[in-house]
Amino acid sequence: MCTFKSVQNHTQWLLSPEGRVSLKQKKKLLEFLLSGWPRRGCTVLEVGCGTGIFLEKLWEAGLDPSGLEENPELLDCVRKHMGSKVDLHLSKYTALPFDDDEFDYVALISTFDFTSDPEPVLAEAFRVARRGLLIFFNNSWSLARLRKKMNRGPEHTRKFDYICPFNMFRLLRKIMGKNYCRFRTTLLGPPDIWRENAPLAFINHFLTPLPFGALAGVRIDLAPPAAGTLLPLPVGSPDPV
Repeated sequence: MCTFKSVQNHTQWLLSPEGRVSLKQKKKLLEFLLSGWPRRGCTVLEVGCGTGIFLEKLWEAGLDPSGLEENPELLDCVRKHMGSKVDLHLSKYTALPFDDDEFDYVALISTFDFTSDPEPVLAEAFRVARRGLLIFFNNSWSLARLRKKMNRGPEHTRKFDYICPFNMFRLLRKIMGKNYCRFRTTLLGPPDIWRENAPLAFINHFLTPLPFGALAGVRIDLAPPAAGTLLPLPVGSPDPV
């Protein structure tokens, strides 16, 4: 279970220079993956919504968002921040209180930061999604993971659960079959250069199909996109200060 304390620590880290770069790239990756989906009148459930940082991005993108958390304290934070913009639900990630295909999309953005067993969470997300899923995870094929193993990375990076991309795709195929997917990673450099003015910091700004960035994102399309004009994503709002 993702505790209130662990999310507090994570939110505090996002205010650090490394955290701000990480958050910026996570939002950039989210916008890129969302850009291929119709969003007008579509619903999305974020499983593991935390304090609501990405629920707000989903709302800004034109989706009708709902958030789900296991911890009521986290949901209280979202209510204070977003009010009536979002529907909130308290439940286990592995037992979603929804019918099959209830949402157009399901997003797992920060869910696997602190979850070591993705299979039951993915199975439930797949059950309630009708058109697609977004899945983010911390990539074990990355310099951030290497620094964690060397025990020299920032304290925050040593707490993450990391997943091998090969294992993730094998699991996705087991649960969801052969569906179209789009895959990108970002934050190619080690955590030491997750700073805007660090040497070689520019390599962290790329979104690449190479499986070596610290943050990986997968978009699964369960149904062909509907015909029509897609809404452009808004220009990103300022990151928290």
